[in-house]
Amino acid sequence: MSDTEGKSHRDKIVEIKKSRTAAKGRLTRWCNAIKGLQGSGENLDEVKGKVRSAAAGLAELTDLHDKLSSLFVDDYEREEADFYLSSVQGNCNPVIKEAREWIKSIEQDSVTPDDSASQCGSNRSSRSSVVSLRLKATARKAALAIEEAALKERQLIESEEMRLRQRKEQIAIDKEMAIARAEEEVFGSEIEGEPPEHPVSQIPVPGDEKQPEKTTPALTPKLTSSRQSRRQPRIRLQC
Repeated sequence: MSDTEGKSHRDKIVEIKKSRTAAKGRLTRWCNAIKGLQGSGENLDEVKGKVRSAAAGLAELTDLHDKLSSLFVDDYEREEADFYLSSVQGNCNPVIKEAREWIKSIEQDSVTPDDSASQCGSNRSSRSSVVSLRLKATARKAALAIEEAALKERQLIESEEMRLRQRKEQIAIDKEMAIARAEEEVFGSEIEGEPPEHPVSQIPVPGDEKQPEKTTPALTPKLTSSRQSRRQPRIRLQC
């Protein structure tokens, strides 16, 4: 590094240190002002402004620290810069945090009854909307349950109807097959010259079953033997 470059490098460090010192001074004044203004709620707006300024000043100081650390060659100088920043942050951060909590408490205490009533009304309206949506969801769920039950019942009926149709079709096919077998047997017997083993009228047809008719036994007359019919009465003779 040449003398000119070395001088320029040192000048930059000196310039940044001056800016850092000025930023620390402004930050200290803002923090002290914040402490003094927190005694009265009338200073709420002013405290808010000082807190914003202090937060911005702290960010500026952090930026200057980063630039300065990048120019240091010696680790000891970097450690010294880190300690400088940490000490300023340790003094200002608690003041800013406490001021923000104070601002929050003042704003909560300043809520008027009208504002509170409006907020309560808004909460009631929100709860009412939630209840309404829940009731609609419950009604929709019940309707879907009814539709599901009706669908299952309809499917069961359709399945039963299909089973009956298939049963009727099977009976019709069995009937046609029985008739065909009977005709085949009759025609085959006529060709061979023998009577059919089972007349067509006696072959049962599916679906045409009839109950057997009840018959009464024929009365058989009692026959007398020829011996009894020829028996003649005996005549007794008196002496």
